Amino acid sequence: SGGNICDETTCIQGGQETFLSKTRVVLCTLSQTAPALLDAKLVFGERALEYEMTGGNAQRINVYKEMGLLGSFVRIADQLQFKYLIDVDGSSESNRLLWLLLSGSVVFRVESIFVS
Repeated sequence: SGGNICDETTCIQGGQETFLSKTRVVLCTLSQTAPALLDAKLVFGERALEYEMTGGNAQRINVYKEMGLLGSFVRIADQLQFKYLIDVDGSSESNRLLWLLLSGSVVFRVESIFVS
């Protein structure tokens, strides 16, 4: 209790998980270990990134950059070329599930903590 326990994907500091243990971040770090099997990055819109950088989260965004976890925006039309798609919540419930299911791709859905 009160100590820090860290590995490549999870940090528990004082009993609290940090942002490195969030499902989307873990998925991105897994992508780095098997890039031929999984292509996952964290993507922020321009306004969202500006908000994160000025809203007190600059350190977190810089860690993501240093870890190589940030990617560029990919249009839905371009995502539809993939045979498999993953739906993962972020800071709120994912709103992509409907178009993912209509895409014709196999969809892997990470269990949500949100109730809808």
